[in-house]
Parts: sequence; C-alpha cells; structure tokens
Amino acid sequence: MQPYLKLIARENGIADEFAEKVVEAYWLGNELLDTVSLKSFFNHTRPRLSKKDLKWFEVKLPQGAKPNHQFHVFNFWKRTSHLARLHTIETMDNCRISVGEIIPATATTFAVGRNLLVKTDQMVYKNGQLELEPAIKKVQSLENGYKPGDLVTIHWSWLCEKITPLQAENLQKYTDLALRLANLTV
Repeated sequence: MQPYLKLIARENGIADEFAEKVVEAYWLGNELLDTVSLKSFFNHTRPRLSKKDLKWFEVKLPQGAKPNHQFHVFNFWKRTSHLARLHTIETMDNCRISVGEIIPATATTFAVGRNLLVKTDQMVYKNGQLELEPAIKKVQSLENGYKPGDLVTIHWSWLCEKITPLQAENLQKYTDLALRLANLTV
C-alpha cells in the first residue's frame, strides 16, 4: 500500500503520503488518481511485475488503469503478503474494498453485537468474466453506532468506515473500471 500512497502523493505535490485525500484516493478513488501520469504509474509498477504481468499491465495502462486498491486486487493476481500465493475469486472478493448499506435486523436475519448485515455485492465468475452481483453479507465491526441506511466500506468481512454517497459513487466508478480492465486478461 505505501508505495502506491507515495506515488499518488508525489504526483499531486502532497508531502504527506498518509494525508487523508491520498489514502482516500488509494482505497476509494478520487480526483487525485487522475493526476498520476501513465509514465509514472508504469515506472512505479514495472520493477514489481513478472514479464507476463508486465505484458498485461501494458495493455491496461492506456485504457485508464489507476493506481488504487481495486486495480491492484483485480489485475495483479499474486497476493501481496508474506506468502506468494495467487488470488482466487473468494480472496479478490474479500480483499477488494466494497460498499455496503447497513440493513435492519429482521426475525430471520439479525445483527448480534458488532455483527451487522449489509446489502452489497459479491464477485462471481460467469461466462469467462468477473462480475459483481447483489448480495447480503454479515460483517464485523469494532465499533457500535451504525444504523440502517448507513453507507460503509468493507474489507475482509470487516466494516471499515462510514462513507458519503459521493465516496460510494467514486468507489463504484473505480471498481467498475478495475473490473473492466481485469476482464481483458481473465
């Protein structure tokens, strides 16, 4: 994550790579991503890729690739952790940042403690393409105080934060872009 933050900050003349707008650009997407030049994004990414991944990346770069979390998760199939493993549909779905709307508890589906239900989407593989389809998921929260109708972000089944409708719109925009580009090489 930090190399992306450094790239976004540098390309936007922001000294602090952990500035709120920089982190938002990486996690949710915002106007700062549009300032990152294709050349800078390519030079930043090139040393980290295999020849095969670099070939795929070169195809996607001029088609609108942006240095954010969604693009990385959907388009670089090797998970970034201490173990070099490939992503699966399930890990991509869990790792991507998704938006959800808190839904009220009912007699058959209920929220217990800090477990909440959200109306969101899930990644599926259909007809040779990655797609998102509507889903209801249970997420965990470290905090109380969320209420039905709140828009939130989700990462690895954890509620991350409440977001605005504009942030949700940006997240959807950059998710759709990353998914479209991923489907070029699936």
